Amino acid sequence: MMDIIVCAGSNLFRMYVTYRFIRIFLEETKLSRVKEVACYLLFWIVNTALYLLFQRVWINIMCNLVGIALLVRMYTKVWKENIFVTVSIYVVGMMCDAFVTFLFIPYKDGNMYNQVYGAIGILLMFVCELIAGRIVSGQKNRTRTYHLSLICIPLCSILLVTILIYTKSSTYRGITIICLGLFLINFLMFYFYSLFLKLSEEKHEAELLEYQMMAYRNQINVMLESVEKMKMFRHDMKHHLAELRFMAERKDFSEFRRYLNAMEEFFEKPSEIVSSGNMEVDSVLNYMLQKAKKMQLNTTVKVAIPEDMKHSFDLNIIIGNLLQNAIDAAVETEEKFLGVEFSLKNGILVLKIENSFLSERIRQDKYGDFLTTKKDSESHGIGLKSVKRMVEKYHGDMSIKVQDAHFCVKLMLYI
Repeated sequence: MMDIIVCAGSNLFRMYVTYRFIRIFLEETKLSRVKEVACYLLFWIVNTALYLLFQRVWINIMCNLVGIALLVRMYTKVWKENIFVTVSIYVVGMMCDAFVTFLFIPYKDGNMYNQVYGAIGILLMFVCELIAGRIVSGQKNRTRTYHLSLICIPLCSILLVTILIYTKSSTYRGITIICLGLFLINFLMFYFYSLFLKLSEEKHEAELLEYQMMAYRNQINVMLESVEKMKMFRHDMKHHLAELRFMAERKDFSEFRRYLNAMEEFFEKPSEIVSSGNMEVDSVLNYMLQKAKKMQLNTTVKVAIPEDMKHSFDLNIIIGNLLQNAIDAAVETEEKFLGVEFSLKNGILVLKIENSFLSERIRQDKYGDFLTTKKDSESHGIGLKSVKRMVEKYHGDMSIKVQDAHFCVKLMLYI
């Protein structure tokens, strides 16, 4: 009876690990959550029942391959992807089971072995999933410490069960209860960690939306200011023309030029630093550059992009995150320098953002990636993550140079 309980519990946890494996390779779909859970539960019931009834290797292989393939089918209709993901997941699971069998079990086909060893195999498969997720995602940033800490959870679980088995410090019933408890702990830890990451991303997206709204409101205020000035100028147009005609008749050209300069100054929009014609990009740039101006940064700006350029929303994600980082770094220095340069040539958008920085504030990991020095490193890492996602979306390239106390980020996007 205890073997059946451990087998069912282990197999249920295997369904969770299988789900995580599939999600490494395939994006989310609009599949109903109820339908998704129901399919995994059905696979769990069939898989567990067939194993307990027959305990044959070939039945187990066929059941797992077909079951995983059907689950993957929910996420993709491409057969090449289906075969690759199915085989990858099954091979990892088979290798983990074979490793545990080789170490602990004199296995014979058709005989049921101690299911506690199967639990160790599932936990080992979970460790492989975490490592595979790390490799596939290619995240070589500040979350490495968190990731290694998470891997220690299933590893410690394996170590604990192994010690209990070898030292015989607990009854089989006790080990069974501990195994089921460890499965629950592992599931809850990773579920809440995933939930935390999701909430952090949603918080970042909400902050980005609020920031966009503030930028648009700022741009609207600039436009309203211009409209108001135009109304005033129209009202006084007759007086201005009369004055200019009088100066022309007297041939007082120096006064004529002075008066024209005054009119030009009247039409200038001090709040509008950038005026490329692209309202979405201008709004964000003006908002961030005004913030830099308030912090007394020495800014140089050169923006040459078309009015009708597409993908402005994605571009604003990049601009907002990079400029915020640049401003935060520059404000701490004596030079207080910020340089912004945008240009579009032959469909290639080049963005260059340069700022002064304190060398002691720059940290790099062993892969050469720059690490954030902000206290809330998890949240701030999401911003850089968004930038990298946009660069990948447009098959672009991002390079970072550090020279003469200047930090320079250069992006090339094929839009």
